[in-house]
Amino acid sequence: MRIELTIEELVVTGISATNADRVRDAVASELARVLRQVDPSVFTSAAVASAGASLPRTASAAPRELGTAVGAALGRVVTGGFDR
Repeated sequence: MRIELTIEELVVTGISATNADRVRDAVASELARVLRQVDPSVFTSAAVASAGASLPRTASAAPRELGTAVGAALGRVVTGGFDR
């Protein structure tokens, strides 16, 4: 089964431009991991206009940790388990 997910814009504030690629790569890796673990029947062909997620605020979060947290939050959104 193939899943196609398009994220038109992902806004993560408070990271430097030098860390943006690391965060993006970690988001993609974690989101792929989450989606591989879900029963395909939860997916629909639908758009989500926007989604918000609460992430822990830690001044010392490494780019990979931040990206993993964002990817996990996005995974909950696309599988119906909204982060509230």
